[in-house]
Amino acid sequence: MRADEMAALIARLPWDGRIRHVRDRDYLAWRYRNPLHEYRFLFWDEGGLQGYLVLQRYLSTIADQGCVNIADWEAVDERVRASLLRTALQWGGFERVHTWMAGIGEPARALLREHGFEPVESANLAQRSSGLLVRRLAPAPAGEPWSLGSRDLLNIADWDLRMVYSMAA
Repeated sequence: MRADEMAALIARLPWDGRIRHVRDRDYLAWRYRNPLHEYRFLFWDEGGLQGYLVLQRYLSTIADQGCVNIADWEAVDERVRASLLRTALQWGGFERVHTWMAGIGEPARALLREHGFEPVESANLAQRSSGLLVRRLAPAPAGEPWSLGSRDLLNIADWDLRMVYSMAA
């Protein structure tokens, strides 16, 4: 894993202002040492890291061994993003690949659809979903919006959610 370069890429990409977890070198180095999961990294390097895609699978014998997740995915442009996804799917030989759609922009959604990804509605998934919990730390007048700067904490569109931020990855 190239945590320093991954963090540097994240830092130089434009930020859209949504609420997100910090993905710095320390976090990435710690996150991808999870002993319950196996990670594979695809990197696009043209004189410096231009993109990466992280694949994750569960190591537990009671987990679905045929499922691989896209835990995180960053790129400087859509050409690099598409190449990373295409390579992972062509060379991986996976039974199933999952990823989260919440927080993914329309260009990436379109790219996923082009490669056969579709929404999954399942009672099993609904039971495992825990949602996003938000709690006020200080009292506020009734009816005052729950916000962080200009972002509405109760609006999912104001969050950059990724599987890598969760226990799922």
